[in-house]
Amino acid sequence: MTGLRRSFRSPPAPRLQVGPLDDAVARQTLHVYAANLAFIEALGRSYGFESLFYWQPNVFSKQNRSPGEQTAAAGAFLSAEVYDDIYRRLGQSEALNAHPRFRDISALFGDSEAPYYVDGTHLSEPGNRLVAKAMVEDVIALDLFPLITL
Repeated sequence: MTGLRRSFRSPPAPRLQVGPLDDAVARQTLHVYAANLAFIEALGRSYGFESLFYWQPNVFSKQNRSPGEQTAAAGAFLSAEVYDDIYRRLGQSEALNAHPRFRDISALFGDSEAPYYVDGTHLSEPGNRLVAKAMVEDVIALDLFPLITL
């Protein structure tokens, strides 16, 4: 079915050519993320929930992409350079990286050749499994269910 669908699809629209991000746009991207993090934490204090924040991998942060991932990356709306710029800046953000509830798991897939994306954005089951494994210890540490005994 996949092969048949591909043979009947029209060619992909040309990708929007986005050059290197203006420094202000890249800074603002991380500023908005940090503001959202603070907003969610304020809601948590008001409504009694705790939150965790993860900067997840993207198809470009994967060093060895499967053939399907290579196709998805080639058709992505933004270029690898745009993602790389923002992710590099995130790695340099002392405020975010020092935050106790924030984790950068963007390098999670490392140099694996396994297909972790079903398209340029959405994870496959194995990709979701690895993300869940990266998060599970943090979730358990929140001790959300103190009345439940196992």
